Amino acid sequence: MLDQSAPVRVPQLRCPFPSAVHPAAARLEESAIAWMRRFGFIRDAVEEEAARAAQFGRLAALTYPHASAEGAQLACDWMIWLFLQDDEYMERAAEAGRPMDYARHTLRCLRVLHDPDAPPGEDPYILALHELCARTRRQIGPEHFQRFVAGLHEYFTGAGAEVIYLCNREIPSLEEYIALRESSIALRSVMFVLLESGMNCPLPGDRWGSAEIQSLALAASRVNSWINDILSGLRELHWPGAINLITVLAQHHGCAPTEAIGMAVAYHDQELDAFLDLTERLRHTSDDPRVARYLDGLAAWTRGNQDWSLTCGRYHVDNPDLGVTGPQHFGE
Repeated sequence: MLDQSAPVRVPQLRCPFPSAVHPAAARLEESAIAWMRRFGFIRDAVEEEAARAAQFGRLAALTYPHASAEGAQLACDWMIWLFLQDDEYMERAAEAGRPMDYARHTLRCLRVLHDPDAPPGEDPYILALHELCARTRRQIGPEHFQRFVAGLHEYFTGAGAEVIYLCNREIPSLEEYIALRESSIALRSVMFVLLESGMNCPLPGDRWGSAEIQSLALAASRVNSWINDILSGLRELHWPGAINLITVLAQHHGCAPTEAIGMAVAYHDQELDAFLDLTERLRHTSDDPRVARYLDGLAAWTRGNQDWSLTCGRYHVDNPDLGVTGPQHFGE
């Protein structure tokens, strides 16, 4: 066991993009609280205080600063749902040794995705998903909605693999984890699809599916994966069986997690350089204004994710509680 009294130094992550915030940031925060209250995710004053500390509305305002108000709110509520069901059906279920909770939850979710007329039942996570899908269908075109649904399938696949590792208290190999994280981060064809619609730059299928756009989106997904893993991973250094880039690299190199933090930063920097190179190349080779807006959106998403992660009440980056050994409501 690591020395929990030892200070953890917060690593400095390069991010050359300017910070931006949505003009409706305050409204996004209040709407986020109202949405969580509506579906029973907030039931009392204590839970509301924890939800406000998580600053989900601020996350949307920082990652979708140039989106329409409606688009930013939709993205905000999707991120809340992904965070909370991840806490409930992945981390808590795995901690209790109940992988079937995740299996049943996933099948209920898939039914909602493919059969909007099916009764959603009383599970608040499924009711919220039903509402989110209905709003998403109204806001984005049919091609993009199907792309979005395929992205959620990809997310559930990666998340399912992670649940199995967590239940078995096994840390995946580095190669396995990189493949797992590309799906479980839910960015390339989930949150970045909402970026296209929210910023009014929907890329047609042949453009979105091109090698250069896919490489770009993958690089952006990895950069943001490593931002999350590094900044949220500080609080997880003492969680038994915690899986993130830091713990995976520690196993891979046979070192302490605190030593692996610097290695994780190097992975982030390498992927950031790839993202910057691909962005610069596309700015010179594409005259499509939708691509230009998409590039701007990915840059803003990356900056916003880092800004939120450094200050939100989920991660407590400046002062992580190293005595906590598992997920709590809305965060640690």
